[in-house]
Amino acid sequence: MLKQLWRRRKKRYRQNWIIIKENCCAFSFMEMRSEFIGGRIVKKLLIQRNKKKRDWLPFVCIFPALLAMLFIHFIPSVIGIGISFLNFSSEALRDWSKADYIGLANYAKFFSSGTTGDQFLSSVKASLIYTIASLVLIVLLGLFAAMLLNQEGRVYRILRAVFLIGWILPNVVTGYIWKSMFLSESGPINAILMKMNIIDQPIYWIVGPLSIIPPIVANVWRSWPFAFITLLAGLQSIPQDLYDAADVDGANRLQKFFNITLPSLFAITRVMIMLLIVWTALDFVMVYTMYGYAPPAEANVIPVYVYNMGYQTWDFGKASAVSTLLMLVMLGLCILYVRSMFQEKKE
Repeated sequence: MLKQLWRRRKKRYRQNWIIIKENCCAFSFMEMRSEFIGGRIVKKLLIQRNKKKRDWLPFVCIFPALLAMLFIHFIPSVIGIGISFLNFSSEALRDWSKADYIGLANYAKFFSSGTTGDQFLSSVKASLIYTIASLVLIVLLGLFAAMLLNQEGRVYRILRAVFLIGWILPNVVTGYIWKSMFLSESGPINAILMKMNIIDQPIYWIVGPLSIIPPIVANVWRSWPFAFITLLAGLQSIPQDLYDAADVDGANRLQKFFNITLPSLFAITRVMIMLLIVWTALDFVMVYTMYGYAPPAEANVIPVYVYNMGYQTWDFGKASAVSTLLMLVMLGLCILYVRSMFQEKKE
């Protein structure tokens, strides 16, 4: 009986020693010696093994999303970059072998003097005006509404829900609503301005140099609730002790706003602005809903310009080149953002 017990204990010690040998770098020799008899060192090593196995769980969970991103975004992007180096017209749709390799010729046409270069520069100008004006108005309106409703009460909760209507509505619906409001003859915008004696005759918003204003207004109305709810969450995360200490020091509202509120909102505002820049610069629906495939030159933003070049003139090589340039600009902005985040963490 004693021999059997000794053999079992000896066998268990051998198994434990094998486990310790495989993981000897994880613990010091004294720790092994002191805890080997009770078997605690083996328990620690087994826990470490289980942790190593669980490390694969996050990768398994995100694998379906990565697979979808691969086939929906990455592979089409690579194909689009390849097409940008080809003379890819409508004839090459059935047989890609008919598309001749022309190198950087598609890119060079956009930076040379001529019709293509002038149209491209006009589209870049329209996109810059559309993006910058929308971004400034969205952030200002969102910040103002967030500070106004950063209070407790039933009325404020109802207003928060009402302010989200623009964000909930589909983009196409928003575009058609604002297009009808900016009509020169029957639109309520001109009617209100004429009743207030601001203008004497109707303004043609949909045609001419002012045609970029309706998409900007529609985009701001659609997107400012996102800035509002994001900044409201940031305001509610600021400790009240900071404002109490500022009151003790005799700070006024402007001093508290510039020295407490804005610095505290910097991190969340930076993420929000990055998202708004990407969403607005790549926005196709709003301008296309209002003007269709033939927008005025002042409102011909890059996404619509790419669509018309690809599906109206059937010049997919040039359309892919413009798309690649836009993707590189957005990628550069994202890299700068991520780099600044890592630098702040190091500091």
